[in-house]
Amino acid sequence: MRKYRFNNKSIGVIKEFDNLWRLVIPKEMRDLYKFGKEVEILTTPEGVLIRNPEYHLVKVKNPTEESR
Repeated sequence: MRKYRFNNKSIGVIKEFDNLWRLVIPKEMRDLYKFGKEVEILTTPEGVLIRNPEYHLVKVKNPTEESR
């Protein structure tokens, strides 16, 4: 992993894909952006954006099942 600075504002790393084409987000970045178990991955004209999801899926019981 090679770290670099871009315009003295953001810090980046150069990572390689593993044999299954996966990337690991470094712990420093996970901690900095407070990533949980899920992330949202978007494509932009500049590249790929990884961020915390704006929503969380929650399993809700069907009200009709509770009356049985």
